[in-house]
Amino acid sequence: KTFVVADIHGENRKQNSSIVFSDILLLGSIFIALVLCTSQPIFGNVLSTSILKHFPLVIFLVAFALHMVGRRITFSPKINSSGVVLWLSPFLVLGLYALTGSLYAKYTLKIDDTFLNLGIYLLMTPLFFIWGREDSGSYKIVRALIFLWGVTVLMAIIGTLARIMQIQALHEIEFLVLPFFLYLYYATKSYGGRVFSLALLLLTTILCQKLTGYVIGISAFIYIGLIYIRDFVKPNWKGFVYGSSGFLLILFIGILIFGYIYFRQYLPSGNPEVRLHQYEIAFSGFLKSPLWGNAYIAGAGEVYIENLRKLNIPTHSDILDLLKQGGIVAFLLWGVGMLNTIKLFIKSTHLFSHIPQVNAFFHAMVFMNIAEVFTYAFNPMLLKPPFAFVIWGLLSYSAGLATSSNKGETNAD
Repeated sequence: KTFVVADIHGENRKQNSSIVFSDILLLGSIFIALVLCTSQPIFGNVLSTSILKHFPLVIFLVAFALHMVGRRITFSPKINSSGVVLWLSPFLVLGLYALTGSLYAKYTLKIDDTFLNLGIYLLMTPLFFIWGREDSGSYKIVRALIFLWGVTVLMAIIGTLARIMQIQALHEIEFLVLPFFLYLYYATKSYGGRVFSLALLLLTTILCQKLTGYVIGISAFIYIGLIYIRDFVKPNWKGFVYGSSGFLLILFIGILIFGYIYFRQYLPSGNPEVRLHQYEIAFSGFLKSPLWGNAYIAGAGEVYIENLRKLNIPTHSDILDLLKQGGIVAFLLWGVGMLNTIKLFIKSTHLFSHIPQVNAFFHAMVFMNIAEVFTYAFNPMLLKPPFAFVIWGLLSYSAGLATSSNKGETNAD
Protein backbone atom coordinates (compact mmCIF):
# COMPACT_ATOMS: atom_id res chain seq x y z
CA LYS A 1 0.00 0.00 0.00
CA THR A 2 1.34 3.45 -0.80
CA PHE A 3 0.34 6.96 0.05
CA VAL A 4 1.38 10.41 -1.03
CA VAL A 5 3.55 12.21 1.50
CA ALA A 6 3.68 15.90 2.19
CA ASP A 7 5.97 18.17 0.24
CA ILE A 8 7.72 19.25 3.42
CA HIS A 9 10.45 21.26 1.71
CA GLY A 10 8.25 22.98 -0.87
CA GLU A 11 10.83 22.97 -3.66
CA ASN A 12 9.81 24.56 -6.96
CA ARG A 13 6.59 25.90 -5.47
CA LYS A 14 5.38 29.44 -4.89
CA GLN A 15 3.34 29.67 -1.73
CA ASN A 16 1.39 32.72 -0.69
CA SER A 17 2.10 33.25 2.99
CA SER A 18 -0.91 35.52 3.51
CA ILE A 19 -4.40 34.37 4.46
CA VAL A 20 -7.03 35.52 1.97
CA PHE A 21 -10.57 36.61 2.84
CA SER A 22 -12.14 33.24 2.03
CA ASP A 23 -9.59 31.53 4.30
CA ILE A 24 -10.65 33.88 7.10
CA LEU A 25 -14.28 32.83 6.58
CA LEU A 26 -13.31 29.16 6.52
CA LEU A 27 -11.31 29.56 9.72
CA GLY A 28 -14.18 31.54 11.20
CA SER A 29 -16.57 28.65 10.57
CA ILE A 30 -14.29 26.31 12.52
CA PHE A 31 -13.88 28.82 15.34
CA ILE A 32 -17.66 29.23 15.64
CA ALA A 33 -18.06 25.43 15.74
CA LEU A 34 -15.39 25.20 18.45
CA VAL A 35 -17.17 27.88 20.49
CA LEU A 36 -20.53 26.12 20.09
CA CYS A 37 -18.93 22.86 21.27
CA THR A 38 -17.45 24.57 24.32
CA SER A 39 -20.44 26.86 24.97
CA GLN A 40 -21.31 25.33 28.34
CA PRO A 41 -18.10 26.36 30.11
CA ILE A 42 -17.82 29.62 28.15
CA PHE A 43 -21.41 30.88 28.36
CA GLY A 44 -23.01 28.56 30.90
CA ASN A 45 -25.45 27.29 28.27
CA VAL A 46 -25.38 24.43 25.76
CA LEU A 47 -25.60 25.91 22.24
CA SER A 48 -24.54 22.82 20.26
CA THR A 49 -28.20 21.83 19.80
CA SER A 50 -29.58 25.38 19.44
CA ILE A 51 -30.82 27.15 16.31
CA LEU A 52 -27.16 27.97 15.58
CA LYS A 53 -26.13 24.32 15.31
CA HIS A 54 -25.74 24.27 11.49
CA PHE A 55 -24.39 27.83 11.25
CA PRO A 56 -20.72 26.76 10.95
CA LEU A 57 -21.53 24.44 8.04
CA VAL A 58 -23.47 27.15 6.18
CA ILE A 59 -20.56 29.60 6.56
CA PHE A 60 -18.06 26.95 5.51
CA LEU A 61 -19.97 26.01 2.34
CA VAL A 62 -20.37 29.64 1.27
CA ALA A 63 -16.72 30.42 2.05
CA PHE A 64 -15.48 27.32 0.24
CA ALA A 65 -17.49 28.25 -2.86
CA LEU A 66 -16.05 31.79 -2.76
CA HIS A 67 -12.60 30.33 -2.25
CA MET A 68 -12.80 28.11 -5.33
CA VAL A 69 -14.28 30.92 -7.46
CA GLY A 70 -11.48 33.21 -6.31
CA ARG A 71 -8.87 30.66 -7.29
CA ARG A 72 -10.41 30.35 -10.74
CA ILE A 73 -10.54 34.14 -11.22
CA THR A 74 -6.90 34.61 -10.16
CA PHE A 75 -5.73 31.64 -12.25
CA SER A 76 -4.22 30.01 -9.16
CA PRO A 77 -2.48 26.63 -9.63
CA LYS A 78 -4.88 23.70 -9.54
CA ILE A 79 -5.16 22.03 -6.14
CA ASN A 80 -3.92 18.45 -6.15
CA SER A 81 -7.07 16.57 -5.09
CA SER A 82 -5.75 13.10 -5.86
CA GLY A 83 -6.12 10.67 -2.99
CA VAL A 84 -9.31 12.20 -1.59
CA VAL A 85 -11.33 9.10 -2.50
CA LEU A 86 -8.54 6.75 -1.40
CA TRP A 87 -8.25 8.20 2.08
CA LEU A 88 -11.86 9.18 2.73
CA SER A 89 -13.67 6.35 0.93
CA PRO A 90 -14.65 4.48 4.15
CA PHE A 91 -16.14 7.67 5.60
CA LEU A 92 -17.83 8.61 2.33
CA VAL A 93 -19.44 5.18 1.95
CA LEU A 94 -20.57 5.29 5.58
CA GLY A 95 -21.96 8.81 5.07
CA LEU A 96 -23.88 7.75 1.97
CA TYR A 97 -25.20 4.68 3.82
CA ALA A 98 -26.42 6.79 6.74
CA LEU A 99 -27.82 9.54 4.52
CA THR A 100 -29.80 7.18 2.27
CA GLY A 101 -31.36 5.26 5.16
CA SER A 102 -32.10 8.44 7.13
CA LEU A 103 -33.80 10.15 4.19
CA TYR A 104 -36.04 7.10 3.77
CA ALA A 105 -36.79 7.07 7.50
CA LYS A 106 -37.55 10.78 7.63
CA TYR A 107 -39.65 11.28 4.50
CA THR A 108 -41.20 7.85 3.97
CA LEU A 109 -41.51 6.45 7.48
CA LYS A 110 -42.05 9.93 8.99
CA ILE A 111 -39.44 9.44 11.72
CA ASP A 112 -38.17 12.69 13.20
CA ASP A 113 -34.99 11.60 15.01
CA THR A 114 -32.76 10.15 12.29
CA PHE A 115 -29.05 9.95 11.46
CA LEU A 116 -29.16 12.62 8.76
CA ASN A 117 -26.52 14.70 10.53
CA LEU A 118 -24.08 11.80 10.52
CA GLY A 119 -24.48 11.33 6.77
CA ILE A 120 -24.35 15.03 5.89
CA TYR A 121 -21.19 15.83 7.86
CA LEU A 122 -19.34 12.72 6.69
CA LEU A 123 -20.05 13.71 3.08
CA MET A 124 -18.54 17.15 3.70
CA THR A 125 -15.10 15.67 4.44
CA PRO A 126 -13.71 16.02 0.86
CA LEU A 127 -14.05 19.81 1.06
CA PHE A 128 -11.95 19.95 4.23
CA PHE A 129 -9.47 17.52 2.66
CA ILE A 130 -9.01 19.75 -0.40
CA TRP A 131 -8.59 22.81 1.86
CA GLY A 132 -5.86 20.96 3.76
CA ARG A 133 -4.14 20.07 0.49
CA GLU A 134 -3.84 23.77 -0.31
CA ASP A 135 -2.03 24.53 2.95
CA SER A 136 1.07 22.51 2.02
CA GLY A 137 4.28 24.52 1.98
CA SER A 138 3.17 27.66 3.79
CA TYR A 139 1.23 26.01 6.66
CA LYS A 140 -0.53 29.33 7.23
CA ILE A 141 -3.93 27.73 7.88
CA VAL A 142 -2.68 25.13 10.35
CA ARG A 143 -0.94 27.83 12.37
CA ALA A 144 -4.13 29.91 12.42
CA LEU A 145 -6.13 26.81 13.42
CA ILE A 146 -3.77 26.15 16.31
CA PHE A 147 -4.19 29.74 17.51
CA LEU A 148 -8.01 29.58 17.37
CA TRP A 149 -7.97 26.18 19.07
CA GLY A 150 -5.79 27.59 21.86
CA VAL A 151 -8.09 30.59 22.34
CA THR A 152 -11.09 28.26 22.62
CA VAL A 153 -9.36 26.01 25.14
CA LEU A 154 -8.34 29.03 27.24
CA MET A 155 -11.91 30.38 27.24
CA ALA A 156 -13.28 26.94 28.18
CA ILE A 157 -10.88 26.56 31.11
CA ILE A 158 -11.56 30.08 32.40
CA GLY A 159 -15.31 29.40 32.16
CA THR A 160 -14.91 26.08 33.94
CA LEU A 161 -12.97 27.70 36.80
CA ALA A 162 -15.68 30.34 37.11
CA ARG A 163 -18.38 27.64 37.43
CA ILE A 164 -16.37 24.92 39.13
CA MET A 165 -18.89 24.53 41.98
CA GLN A 166 -21.93 24.46 39.67
CA ILE A 167 -21.41 22.14 36.72
CA GLN A 168 -18.91 19.71 35.22
CA ALA A 169 -18.39 22.10 32.36
CA LEU A 170 -15.75 20.14 30.43
CA HIS A 171 -18.07 17.18 29.95
CA GLU A 172 -18.01 15.90 26.33
CA ILE A 173 -15.28 18.36 25.31
CA GLU A 174 -12.36 16.59 26.98
CA PHE A 175 -11.27 15.41 23.53
CA LEU A 176 -10.94 19.05 22.43
CA VAL A 177 -9.31 20.50 25.53
CA LEU A 178 -6.77 17.94 26.75
CA PRO A 179 -5.01 17.24 23.39
CA PHE A 180 -4.08 20.93 23.17
CA PHE A 181 -1.63 20.44 26.04
CA LEU A 182 -0.14 17.55 24.11
CA TYR A 183 0.38 20.04 21.27
CA LEU A 184 2.10 22.45 23.67
CA TYR A 185 4.34 19.64 24.94
CA TYR A 186 5.63 18.76 21.47
CA ALA A 187 5.71 22.34 20.17
CA THR A 188 8.27 23.42 22.77
CA LYS A 189 11.75 21.97 23.00
CA SER A 190 12.72 23.46 26.36
CA TYR A 191 12.65 21.26 29.46
CA GLY A 192 10.81 23.90 31.49
CA GLY A 193 8.19 24.40 28.78
CA ARG A 194 7.49 20.68 28.59
CA VAL A 195 7.19 20.33 32.36
CA PHE A 196 4.78 23.29 32.38
CA SER A 197 2.70 21.66 29.60
CA LEU A 198 2.49 18.40 31.56
CA ALA A 199 1.46 20.31 34.68
CA LEU A 200 -1.34 22.04 32.75
CA LEU A 201 -2.42 18.67 31.33
CA LEU A 202 -2.57 17.15 34.82
CA LEU A 203 -4.46 20.08 36.36
CA THR A 204 -6.98 20.21 33.51
CA THR A 205 -7.52 16.45 33.76
CA ILE A 206 -8.41 16.89 37.43
CA LEU A 207 -10.64 19.84 36.49
CA CYS A 208 -12.71 17.57 34.20
CA GLN A 209 -14.33 15.83 37.20
CA LYS A 210 -15.57 13.08 34.87
CA LEU A 211 -14.40 9.54 34.22
CA THR A 212 -13.98 10.26 30.49
CA GLY A 213 -11.66 13.16 31.26
CA TYR A 214 -9.59 11.05 33.63
CA VAL A 215 -9.26 8.30 31.03
CA ILE A 216 -8.19 10.76 28.31
CA GLY A 217 -5.76 12.52 30.66
CA ILE A 218 -4.10 9.26 31.71
CA SER A 219 -4.01 8.18 28.06
CA ALA A 220 -2.18 11.41 27.15
CA PHE A 221 0.62 10.60 29.58
CA ILE A 222 0.74 7.02 28.24
CA TYR A 223 0.95 8.38 24.68
CA ILE A 224 3.87 10.66 25.57
CA GLY A 225 5.66 7.74 27.23
CA LEU A 226 5.15 5.42 24.26
CA ILE A 227 6.37 8.03 21.76
CA TYR A 228 9.43 8.63 23.94
CA ILE A 229 10.20 4.90 23.95
CA ARG A 230 9.56 4.61 20.20
CA ASP A 231 11.99 7.42 19.39
CA PHE A 232 14.81 5.82 21.37
CA VAL A 233 14.54 2.14 20.45
CA LYS A 234 16.29 0.52 17.52
CA PRO A 235 14.28 0.25 14.26
CA ASN A 236 13.95 -3.55 14.54
CA TRP A 237 12.24 -3.09 17.93
CA LYS A 238 9.62 -0.61 16.74
CA GLY A 239 7.24 -3.36 15.65
CA PHE A 240 7.39 -4.74 19.18
CA VAL A 241 6.68 -1.28 20.61
CA TYR A 242 3.64 -0.80 18.35
CA GLY A 243 2.35 -4.31 19.11
CA SER A 244 2.81 -3.80 22.85
CA SER A 245 1.04 -0.45 22.61
CA GLY A 246 -1.94 -2.08 20.94
CA PHE A 247 -2.05 -4.80 23.59
CA LEU A 248 -1.83 -2.26 26.41
CA LEU A 249 -4.61 -0.20 24.83
CA ILE A 250 -6.92 -3.24 24.63
CA LEU A 251 -6.01 -4.18 28.22
CA PHE A 252 -6.64 -0.61 29.38
CA ILE A 253 -10.06 -0.54 27.71
CA GLY A 254 -10.90 -3.93 29.27
CA ILE A 255 -9.97 -2.68 32.75
CA LEU A 256 -12.11 0.43 32.22
CA ILE A 257 -15.13 -1.62 31.18
CA PHE A 258 -14.67 -3.97 34.15
CA GLY A 259 -14.28 -1.03 36.53
CA TYR A 260 -17.31 0.76 35.13
CA ILE A 261 -19.55 -2.31 35.49
CA TYR A 262 -18.48 -3.35 39.00
CA PHE A 263 -17.38 -0.09 40.65
CA ARG A 264 -19.55 2.53 38.96
CA GLN A 265 -21.10 3.61 42.28
CA TYR A 266 -17.72 5.00 43.30
CA LEU A 267 -17.08 6.88 40.05
CA PRO A 268 -17.73 10.59 39.32
CA SER A 269 -21.36 11.57 38.81
CA GLY A 270 -23.48 10.36 35.96
CA ASN A 271 -26.39 7.96 35.60
CA PRO A 272 -24.81 4.55 35.03
CA GLU A 273 -28.08 2.64 35.42
CA VAL A 274 -29.76 4.54 32.57
CA ARG A 275 -26.64 4.26 30.42
CA LEU A 276 -26.31 0.51 30.91
CA HIS A 277 -30.01 0.11 30.11
CA GLN A 278 -29.54 2.06 26.87
CA TYR A 279 -26.42 0.09 26.00
CA GLU A 280 -28.21 -3.22 26.56
CA ILE A 281 -31.12 -2.27 24.29
CA ALA A 282 -28.81 -0.99 21.56
CA PHE A 283 -26.63 -4.10 21.65
CA SER A 284 -29.73 -6.32 21.54
CA GLY A 285 -30.81 -4.43 18.42
CA PHE A 286 -27.41 -5.10 16.86
CA LEU A 287 -27.67 -8.84 17.60
CA LYS A 288 -31.00 -9.00 15.76
CA SER A 289 -29.34 -7.88 12.52
CA PRO A 290 -25.56 -7.94 12.99
CA LEU A 291 -24.49 -7.55 9.36
CA TRP A 292 -26.17 -4.28 8.33
CA GLY A 293 -28.21 -3.40 11.43
CA ASN A 294 -31.32 -1.30 10.80
CA ALA A 295 -29.76 0.20 7.66
CA TYR A 296 -30.34 3.61 9.29
CA ILE A 297 -34.10 3.48 8.68
CA ALA A 298 -34.90 3.39 12.41
CA GLY A 299 -35.00 6.37 14.74
CA ALA A 300 -32.14 7.52 16.94
CA GLY A 301 -32.20 6.85 20.68
CA GLU A 302 -33.76 4.16 22.86
CA VAL A 303 -37.02 4.06 24.82
CA TYR A 304 -36.58 4.41 28.57
CA ILE A 305 -39.56 4.07 30.92
CA GLU A 306 -39.53 6.24 34.02
CA ASN A 307 -42.53 6.80 36.31
CA LEU A 308 -44.81 5.18 33.72
CA ARG A 309 -43.57 7.65 31.07
CA LYS A 310 -41.89 6.57 27.85
CA LEU A 311 -38.85 8.71 27.10
CA ASN A 312 -36.73 8.61 23.96
CA ILE A 313 -33.21 8.98 25.33
CA PRO A 314 -30.01 8.95 23.25
CA THR A 315 -28.07 5.70 23.32
CA HIS A 316 -25.13 7.55 24.89
CA SER A 317 -22.73 5.62 22.69
CA ASP A 318 -22.09 6.51 19.08
CA ILE A 319 -20.16 3.24 18.71
CA LEU A 320 -23.21 1.20 19.70
CA ASP A 321 -25.32 3.37 17.39
CA LEU A 322 -22.99 2.40 14.54
CA LEU A 323 -23.47 -1.27 15.36
CA LYS A 324 -27.23 -1.10 15.86
CA GLN A 325 -28.03 1.17 12.93
CA GLY A 326 -25.39 0.09 10.41
CA GLY A 327 -24.21 -3.27 11.71
CA ILE A 328 -20.78 -4.73 11.14
CA VAL A 329 -20.69 -2.99 7.75
CA ALA A 330 -20.87 0.48 9.30
CA PHE A 331 -18.53 -0.43 12.14
CA LEU A 332 -15.86 -1.72 9.74
CA LEU A 333 -16.15 1.35 7.50
CA TRP A 334 -15.68 3.60 10.52
CA GLY A 335 -12.89 1.45 11.97
CA VAL A 336 -10.89 1.21 8.74
CA GLY A 337 -11.23 4.96 8.16
CA MET A 338 -10.08 5.80 11.69
CA LEU A 339 -7.14 3.37 11.66
CA ASN A 340 -5.93 4.61 8.27
CA THR A 341 -6.14 8.21 9.42
CA ILE A 342 -4.38 7.66 12.74
CA LYS A 343 -1.64 5.70 10.97
CA LEU A 344 -1.23 8.56 8.48
CA PHE A 345 -0.95 11.12 11.28
CA ILE A 346 1.63 9.01 13.12
CA LYS A 347 3.75 8.87 9.98
CA SER A 348 3.34 12.64 9.56
CA THR A 349 4.95 13.20 12.96
CA HIS A 350 8.15 11.85 11.36
CA LEU A 351 7.78 13.72 8.08
CA PHE A 352 7.31 17.09 9.79
CA SER A 353 9.86 16.54 12.58
CA HIS A 354 11.84 19.61 11.40
CA ILE A 355 8.79 21.93 11.68
CA PRO A 356 7.94 21.98 15.43
CA GLN A 357 4.47 23.52 15.13
CA VAL A 358 3.27 21.17 12.39
CA ASN A 359 4.92 18.15 14.01
CA ALA A 360 3.20 18.97 17.31
CA PHE A 361 -0.10 19.49 15.49
CA PHE A 362 0.02 15.96 14.07
CA HIS A 363 0.88 14.51 17.48
CA ALA A 364 -2.18 16.33 18.81
CA MET A 365 -4.32 15.02 15.93
CA VAL A 366 -3.20 11.45 16.58
CA PHE A 367 -4.23 11.75 20.18
CA MET A 368 -7.36 13.80 19.50
CA ASN A 369 -8.72 11.06 17.26
CA ILE A 370 -8.03 8.48 19.96
CA ALA A 371 -9.62 10.76 22.57
CA GLU A 372 -12.67 11.25 20.34
CA VAL A 373 -13.26 7.50 20.30
CA PHE A 374 -13.10 7.38 24.11
CA THR A 375 -15.53 10.29 24.28
CA TYR A 376 -18.19 9.26 21.78
CA ALA A 377 -18.01 5.62 22.89
CA PHE A 378 -19.86 6.80 26.01
CA ASN A 379 -21.59 9.96 24.80
CA PRO A 380 -23.97 10.92 21.95
CA MET A 381 -21.87 13.39 19.95
CA LEU A 382 -21.83 12.57 16.23
CA LEU A 383 -25.45 13.68 15.80
CA LYS A 384 -24.70 17.12 17.25
CA PRO A 385 -23.78 19.31 14.24
CA PRO A 386 -21.00 21.44 15.82
CA PHE A 387 -19.29 18.35 17.21
CA ALA A 388 -19.62 16.50 13.90
CA PHE A 389 -18.26 19.57 12.09
CA VAL A 390 -15.18 19.73 14.32
CA ILE A 391 -14.54 15.98 14.50
CA TRP A 392 -14.83 15.18 10.77
CA GLY A 393 -13.61 18.60 9.63
CA LEU A 394 -10.32 18.54 11.54
CA LEU A 395 -9.74 14.90 10.67
CA SER A 396 -10.17 15.41 6.92
CA TYR A 397 -8.35 18.78 6.85
CA SER A 398 -5.39 17.16 8.61
CA ALA A 399 -5.48 14.19 6.22
CA GLY A 400 -5.39 16.60 3.29
CA LEU A 401 -2.43 18.44 4.79
CA ALA A 402 -0.58 15.19 5.53
CA THR A 403 -1.02 13.79 2.03
CA SER A 404 -0.45 16.99 0.05
CA SER A 405 2.51 16.54 -2.31
CA ASN A 406 3.94 16.84 -5.76
CA LYS A 407 6.96 14.76 -4.85
CA GLY A 408 5.84 11.19 -5.37
CA GLU A 409 4.97 8.31 -3.08
CA THR A 410 6.41 6.52 -0.11
CA ASN A 411 5.67 3.03 1.09
CA ALA A 412 3.53 2.83 4.16
CA ASP A 413 4.96 0.87 7.07
